[in-house]
Amino acid sequence: MGNVRIKEIVDIEIGEPFWARNLLIYPLKGPSDELSALTIDEMLENNLGEILDSGDVSSAIIDYRGNEPMFILDGEAIVGALQNRVFNTAIWFESSKRTTVPVSCIEEFRWSGSRVFASSGISVNPKLRATLASSVTRSVKITGRFYSNQKVVWSSVGYKLSAMRVDSPTRSLHDAFTALGGEIERYVKEIDIADDVIGIAAFAGGEFLSVDIFRSNELMRKFKDKLVRGFALDAIELSSKQTSLMGDEELKKIMDRIRSAEFEVFKGAVDGSDLRYIGDELVAAGLTDSSNRLLHLSIFPKVD
Repeated sequence: MGNVRIKEIVDIEIGEPFWARNLLIYPLKGPSDELSALTIDEMLENNLGEILDSGDVSSAIIDYRGNEPMFILDGEAIVGALQNRVFNTAIWFESSKRTTVPVSCIEEFRWSGSRVFASSGISVNPKLRATLASSVTRSVKITGRFYSNQKVVWSSVGYKLSAMRVDSPTRSLHDAFTALGGEIERYVKEIDIADDVIGIAAFAGGEFLSVDIFRSNELMRKFKDKLVRGFALDAIELSSKQTSLMGDEELKKIMDRIRSAEFEVFKGAVDGSDLRYIGDELVAAGLTDSSNRLLHLSIFPKVD
C-alpha cells in the first residue's frame, strides 16, 4: 500500500523528565484531538461485548456491540479462557462487529478453562512488546498477517519468570505481575501525568524501554497505568543498573529517526491502517483510522 511518513509527530515536544524509583520517564506533549474511544475494560464493564477463545493459540474472537469506536493497545494482556494471551498489535474498531484478532500465548502450560477472557489491567513489559513488534513486523511484511514467533514469545516469558525468580507451574507471565504486584503498584502511584501529555517515553537501567504516543490526552490517560505496570516489570529486573539523564540525548535521536522514517502501510488487523518501520536500531508500529489520522504509535529498540 506504499510508504508514508507520520506527519502527526513533527510537533511533539519532549517534556521535563522525572524519576519514579529507577524509572526515568519523559512526558511527550503535542496537539490532542477530541477522540471518544472505548477500551476493552470499558467494553467488558459495560457489557458491550466479550472476548472469546477461538481454540487457536494465535487468535481470539472479539464480539463488540458498542456504538463508539474502540481501541486496543499492542501488548495489552487478557487472562482466563484456555490460556492467557497478549494482543500482537494495536487494533481499531470503527464500529460494532464480531471478528477474530491476532494474539500470542503468554502462558505455556495450560489448555483448560472457559471460553471467556477478562482484562488483566496490564500491558506486558516493553521488552516483550519489542519482541512482538519485531516479529509481527516481519510477519506482516512477508505474509500480510499479524503473527508473532510464538516460540520466541514463550522464551521471553520464561526468561522473565526466571529473572524475577517467580515460580509459575503454567509458565504464565501474569504470575510475575501478581507476585510483584505490591512493588509494581508503587511505580503506578508515583507516576502522574499532566492533562496535556499525549505520550510517554521510559528508560531504566541505562536502557531505552519504549515510547508510546496517542492521538489524544484522554486516550493516553486511559492507558497510563497499564503501560506503567509493564515498565515496572522491566525496571525491577534492571534495578541493579544505573539509569542516567543521558536519556535526554538518546530520546531526541530516537524521535529524529522516527520523524524521518518511511513507514510501510498495511491493512489494519480490523479497521484502519497499520504502519510499520524496522531499522537498524529501532522498530515502530502505528495505527490510523479510516481517515488516515494517527491513533497510536509505539517505538522500541529493535530485537533480533
